[in-house]
Amino acid sequence: MRLFLYALLEETENPRDAMFPQYYRAFCELRTRIYNSPATTPAIGELADSLCLSLSYFQHLYKKFFHCSCGQDIIRARLELAKYHLQNSESSIRELSVFCGYNNELHFMRQFKKFVGKTPSEYRESL
Repeated sequence: MRLFLYALLEETENPRDAMFPQYYRAFCELRTRIYNSPATTPAIGELADSLCLSLSYFQHLYKKFFHCSCGQDIIRARLELAKYHLQNSESSIRELSVFCGYNNELHFMRQFKKFVGKTPSEYRESL
């Protein structure tokens, strides 16, 4: 319990944005862009270049700020978009995979099953 309280105190005294103030706001804006348009998100290397950072340092900071990798965030954003459209549209799985930024329908279905626990069709039927 004591360790938890010390960790909490350290977090409040030294928030993530205070450690790298020149990058935190830019990373937050970048993450917002990822979640607003996951289908058109550039490659991670291009995202790092847009902030003038090396790929490894970009990935290090992203994980430090958001506790997950940029790649995981992109996948999460795409799958949330897919879940929304599975609930609210009659689009085919193929159309939906392309709409969500996947070049391969099979890859989309595998990722969906891996992260959501159901295939897109099963997910749609369960609603």
